[in-house]
Formats: sequence, C-alpha cells, structure tokens
Amino acid sequence: VHLLSGYQYWRHRDFGANPEHPPLLKLAASAPLMLEPLNALPVLSGPTKASHSAGAIEFLYRNTVPVARLLFEARMAASVFVCVLLVLMFLVGRDMFDTTTGLMAAALFAFEPNMLANGPLITTDVAMTLGLFLVAFAGYRYASRPSTG
Repeated sequence: VHLLSGYQYWRHRDFGANPEHPPLLKLAASAPLMLEPLNALPVLSGPTKASHSAGAIEFLYRNTVPVARLLFEARMAASVFVCVLLVLMFLVGRDMFDTTTGLMAAALFAFEPNMLANGPLITTDVAMTLGLFLVAFAGYRYASRPSTG
C-alpha cells in the first residue's frame, strides 16, 4: 500500500492516498518506479484501507513490470534511509565521544536485527527513526554547543 501510495503521489499528485502515514519514504521508495513503463491506476476513491489494499495488489501483480523487479527497486531506494542512519550513528558517536565509539555504535547498529529486518521494507518505521534520531541529536548539539547553525 505504501508503494502504491507513493506512486499515486508522483503520478497524480494525490496526497489523499494512505494519508495516515507521512509521505517521505513512500515518495523515495516509489521514485525509481517513475522510470518504468507501468500501467498507472486511476485515482482511487472509497474507503482508504479497502480500496488501496485492493489497488496495491492489482498494481503489483497485474502490471507490465514483474513484481520482483518493482519490489527490488523500491526496497533498494528505501534502504537508503538505513544507510544514512548507519553513517549518522558513526558520526554522532564520534562527535559525542571518539572515533572508536563511533565505529562501535555503527557496528552494533549494522547488525541490529530490527534494522536488518525492517530496513529494506517499504514502511515508514526507519524513516521515522531517522527523523527522531536527527531531532534528538540536534537537541543534544544545541544543549552542549549552542549556536545559530
């Protein structure tokens, strides 16, 4: 449903699709699909969950591009958020303590089961985690070294 919603955002500028979740990851995951010759669905109406669940199945399995290719491209785009979070773990650990701590934090994060399992999925969990991590670090940086930047 998130993949279809992101595609609808790009194709129809319809942000009413799956409105209960923020659009950033859905837009990022569906961006590679804009280069594919897909059968675009019309703007879906009706109860959001029911119509979009049925539309998502039709979009994935009854399209000109195989479902494995669609999901691979979208999951690779969604995995960028985990990679950014991994780099930020290192940078924050280094900023707060030292390089060794940054490397340890990045190593622990790289093998964390929840990130390994949820990182490539087209859900908003990892993008939300990245946003919360950035906000927490920004608060820490401001409290420890206040500046305009």
